[in-house]
Amino acid sequence: MTKKTFTKIRKWAEEMGYTVEDKNLVSWKPRVIVRANENIYFEAEINESTMYTSVRGGRKGNPAGLYITTHEKDNYRSYSWHQPSQRVAIEFMENRIEETNERFAQ
Repeated sequence: MTKKTFTKIRKWAEEMGYTVEDKNLVSWKPRVIVRANENIYFEAEINESTMYTSVRGGRKGNPAGLYITTHEKDNYRSYSWHQPSQRVAIEFMENRIEETNERFAQ
């Protein structure tokens, strides 16, 4: 995959001094890893929609788009969150880095 994906996230990470690496398991699913420090890193990836309508008429599944997965040193949390844009994803990652640094500083 070319470096044309996740341009805002890449620029932010480089400005902050974080390492950025491409990790594409399959060619159609772009993924980038941002390593903030030894306590936390993030995976940003583009996922396809898994939305469907259940038998009872409810909608289930996940929408298509950008997902951020956090990986923390102590495995405290490792979930994927849908993000509406790269700018919102950057704010989310900044908040998670702050929270994690505070927790490990104690």
